[in-house]
Amino acid sequence: MAFLAELTSGKKKKLRKTETKEINWGEKFKNDKEYWARRGQINEIRPTLFLTSLVGASRKEEMQELKITHILTCGKHLEFLFPDDFKYEKLDLVDRPEQDLSIALQAGITFIEQALEQGGKVLVHCKFGISRSASVVVRILLLLLLLLYIYILSS
Repeated sequence: MAFLAELTSGKKKKLRKTETKEINWGEKFKNDKEYWARRGQINEIRPTLFLTSLVGASRKEEMQELKITHILTCGKHLEFLFPDDFKYEKLDLVDRPEQDLSIALQAGITFIEQALEQGGKVLVHCKFGISRSASVVVRILLLLLLLLYIYILSS
């Protein structure tokens, strides 16, 4: 219960100082076709929520086959690839350990809620689909579970 109380208290813990090591993943794996094929997979998290990388978010036909209607882009420097075909929202996040996700989380939740209320399906992506977008999806799922838990307790 202490964990739940901490989550709902609104108090933030101070992050420890970390050293950021820059890795150019694109350069490191640029000739690895299997790596890029995996990075381009569009993963179904829930029937209305998908997670991928920029490579997956560039697969217009596949997104249309999956009936994706909304795209949440988690990257300050990422552009909307198909603005005439999908509804977009951008979270200005950088891929650094010190990035505070809570700054953009409410905008992401609101965007996803609106998409689902309209009967849409949402794709969440960042450049590689392994940090920013995955963190946003996990946080949203945890918040939904917390809300469900609170609802069940209050019933």
